[in-house]
Amino acid sequence: MTTFALPILVCLLGLIGALGTYLDSNESNQNRKYIMIVFITIISLIICGFQIKQNQENNQNTDDAQRKLDTANAELDSINKKLNDVNSQLDSTTEKLKETNSQLNTTTEKLNDANAKLETLLLAVEKPRSSTSEAAEDLLAKENRKKISIFYFKKASKIDRPELFTKLRQLETQDHGFQSVQDVECSGRDCTNSTNAIWFGSEVSDADIELVATQLISGGVAIKVIRQFYDRPEKAYFIEVGYDRAGQSCRVWQSKDIFSATIRFSRGGKGCLE
Repeated sequence: MTTFALPILVCLLGLIGALGTYLDSNESNQNRKYIMIVFITIISLIICGFQIKQNQENNQNTDDAQRKLDTANAELDSINKKLNDVNSQLDSTTEKLKETNSQLNTTTEKLNDANAKLETLLLAVEKPRSSTSEAAEDLLAKENRKKISIFYFKKASKIDRPELFTKLRQLETQDHGFQSVQDVECSGRDCTNSTNAIWFGSEVSDADIELVATQLISGGVAIKVIRQFYDRPEKAYFIEVGYDRAGQSCRVWQSKDIFSATIRFSRGGKGCLE
């Protein structure tokens, strides 16, 4: 409003000045004053036109800048909305991925259990044994087994699976005939690592070790050491299940190793498969 008023005011002042000159004119200077009136009028009109044009250009530039600013703000709002949508989708995808990983871990554990049981069952069926001597061997083994106690060094549930001891107790409750299966507090041993070893006494037979080892493997335990106690006659009829640091450099015993005719359980070595 003020920008438009300024050039108009200048024009009006110029015209008023010209008119005043005309009114004050006398006969002697009439021609000169006419020329002055025309000159002042033309100058005033030129100034007015220039000012009005300049004002229009300024207003146009201002309008263009405002439109560009509005457009930029609208684009920024659109980008922010899309960014919020992407973040929301990312959060949703992350939650679904966590659920999928959890389901995958559960499925993998079940599959490992099923594979271990199947492998144990197949190898047990394939194990060559004389049908004639089988009954006699089983009878002797059961009689000897009545003297054998199994001790499991109990670990926290986050280290050993809670059902591990239940698997061992089946050797006592089923038709295997071990004297007892007990869990004992883990002390004097590395109790922060998962079970990986079986120790046995001098009076424990290979068949007894096979039973314990296959039961542990079917329960998902990675057995790396199977060996006899060093000079421990008081543990002649003991089987202990726990962790052995010597197993760090050993490979895991598989069911096929347990029943292999070429591999026997160590009664003097470190009980490790290399």
